[in-house]
Amino acid sequence: MFSGCSILGNDGDTGYTPKEVWDNRESLVGKQIVVSGKAGLYQVACTQMACECCNSCGGGVGLEIDDENVLLVVGNEAVENQGLFGYLYDGKEVGCGGGECDISCYPFEKGKRYRVVGTLRVKEYKISRDEYYLELEAFEEL
Repeated sequence: MFSGCSILGNDGDTGYTPKEVWDNRESLVGKQIVVSGKAGLYQVACTQMACECCNSCGGGVGLEIDDENVLLVVGNEAVENQGLFGYLYDGKEVGCGGGECDISCYPFEKGKRYRVVGTLRVKEYKISRDEYYLELEAFEEL
C-alpha cells in the first residue's frame, strides 16, 4: 500500500475501469495494468445453519464490474494447492471471511474505492468458462 504520492505519479490517471478490463480481457492477459473501482465480494459462500449471524462465510474480493459481477483480485504470492483463493499479499491471505453479519476482507474494504496495479491472468478450464483475475502488485485507496 502506498501513502502520500500516487502509485501512478499522476493523481488524475485512474487507468481502466473494471468493466473496461472485462470487455478487453483477452487482449490484456499477461499485461500489467492500472484499474480503479469499488471493492466488492467475489463468490462468497456461507454455511447454512438455522440461526441468525452464526454462519461462517468465505470467498474472494475484487473490483465491481457491475451490480452482479466482480473482477477477482488475488495476491502476488501463491500458496501451494490452494487455487485462486490461496494467494497472499504482504504476507496475509487475500479474500473475505467471517460471519454473514460481520464479513471482512483483506486488503480491500467492501464499498471503498481503490486504484490497483496488477497483472491480468487467466485460469483456463476445459469444461467450464475461463476465470480471469488480477494479480495484485500495489494499491491505494481513492
